[in-house]
Amino acid sequence: MKSLTPEQVANFAYWMSEYGNFRIPDNIMKSHGKVRLAYIEHDLLPEFLCKYPNGILAGWNEGE
Repeated sequence: MKSLTPEQVANFAYWMSEYGNFRIPDNIMKSHGKVRLAYIEHDLLPEFLCKYPNGILAGWNEGE
């Protein structure tokens, strides 16, 4: 997977927080860090990049 820029990481963090609990199911949240990172890398990040191919949420931070 390609590296994200700081702005893309900020967009991803914002997107993850949209629905609370960072979109990570309870069973994953209770797991060790490597499991959480794998879930983010293999499930959430591809979902985000599929929806926002450039890694940028359109309009949420405009004007700042």
